[in-house]
Amino acid sequence: LNFDIQGTWTFEDTVDLFDFDGEDTAFSTDDFNGTIGDPDFTANARLQWVNGDWRYTWFTDFTSRASNDSLFDTGSATTYYGEDAYRKIYAEPQWYHGFSVQYRADTWAVTAGIDNLFDEAPPAVTTGATTRRGIVPLVGTQYDYRLRSGFLRVSKSF
Repeated sequence: LNFDIQGTWTFEDTVDLFDFDGEDTAFSTDDFNGTIGDPDFTANARLQWVNGDWRYTWFTDFTSRASNDSLFDTGSATTYYGEDAYRKIYAEPQWYHGFSVQYRADTWAVTAGIDNLFDEAPPAVTTGATTRRGIVPLVGTQYDYRLRSGFLRVSKSF
C-alpha cells in the first residue's frame, strides 16, 4: 500500500516591469498570487494498492479558491447588481478524482482508468473577470476542461 501527497503553497508571485513616466525609469511590481490561473495552493495525492501483478490507484488533484478581486476596484469578490444578478470574479476551489487499474507482466503493461471521475466542471466566472471561453476561465491550466474521460495505456519494454 503506497500513499503519496504533495502540495505547493506560493506566498508571493511578483512580476516586475519597467515603468517609464517620462522623467524617471522605475519598476512596476504586480503580485498575481492567488488570482485565477495562479492559485496560491495546489496539491495532489495518490493511494495505490499493489497485489502481485496488479496495481489499483486512486488519485486526486486540488486547486484552492482564486480571486481576481485585487485586479478590480470592487472591494469584494462578488459585486451585486440588483437583486439576483451578480458578477463572479473568483473561482471556487476544485477537487478532481480518478482511478486506474494496471496489470504488469515481465515486459509489458496495460493501464486503464478514468480521469475526473465525478465529472466536475471547471469553475464559472463572469465576463471581464479573466480570459474565458463561455463561462470557463482559460488561464487556469489546473482546471479540467475535458470533464470525465477514460484512458487506456499499453506499454512494452525491449
